[in-house]
Amino acid sequence: QARIRGIAVVVAVVLLVVCVAGGVGVAAYFGSVSDKMGLGDSNAKGALVSPAEGKAPYVLLVGEFSKPGQAYDGPDMLMLARIDSDSKQVSLVSIPANAQVSLSDGNVHRIAEAQLLGGDEYLVSTVAAYTGVSVSHLIKTDADGLGDLVDALGGLTIDVSQEVDDPNAGDLYIPAGEQTLDGDAALTLCRALNFAEGDEARAENQQKVVLALAGKLLDTNAFSIVPTLDTIAGTVRTDYSASDAMGLIDSLRGIDLTQVHAVRMPGYQLTSSSTGQEYFIASDDEWTAML
Repeated sequence: QARIRGIAVVVAVVLLVVCVAGGVGVAAYFGSVSDKMGLGDSNAKGALVSPAEGKAPYVLLVGEFSKPGQAYDGPDMLMLARIDSDSKQVSLVSIPANAQVSLSDGNVHRIAEAQLLGGDEYLVSTVAAYTGVSVSHLIKTDADGLGDLVDALGGLTIDVSQEVDDPNAGDLYIPAGEQTLDGDAALTLCRALNFAEGDEARAENQQKVVLALAGKLLDTNAFSIVPTLDTIAGTVRTDYSASDAMGLIDSLRGIDLTQVHAVRMPGYQLTSSSTGQEYFIASDDEWTAML
């Protein structure tokens, strides 16, 4: 009996050690994934605000899609996502990168240029002030990151409304119609601007890419989501931890992405008589009503 008790104690200790080691291993793994997808040296956290009690958070999606060899002049994609996990409702609002704002230097600028003056923190706070909402989270990617992300997820099936043939966006020609786009094609679609509707058409295309990416992530099951996050972690930067991202994805499973309210901020284009720069001017009354 004493020997049996001794064996039982040893077995219990071994199991405890295995469980603790496994827990430490899992924690280390999640920590590694969180580090890879973290904001790094970005100063964005200084401008992020927790949502008020019972309020859905706003997430700022930022795409830095400038082409190699071009001078970087700020992000090409700015999009606010309002994510209500409880009711499984998501809204997307595209903010034109050339929205006219006065910045800290006292001059008029495109809103995207806030990042050039004060980093991600100033970009987030400027977008928050411009739209009148508090931004709680940031998710950003660049040209290489978006391409790698799309390829890692096996491509995106998107119904392209208008053909894309824009040499400033990329060397690819994309015909209209439903098709599966690889990373290069998705990047070209997000950059393209030579449509009759200009930025309005680009905003629609960027929203389609974002929703297609969301659909890919929501299709992953509970067993594959962790390795999927590990695979794509280096393609995006965010203040979400790996566990927070998993929780967000799980909370939105079953959402009908075709019912997502996706719009562009209401307003009009205006060309400066002094500089020739074209700016987007928001329609305040329409924006207030939309909010």
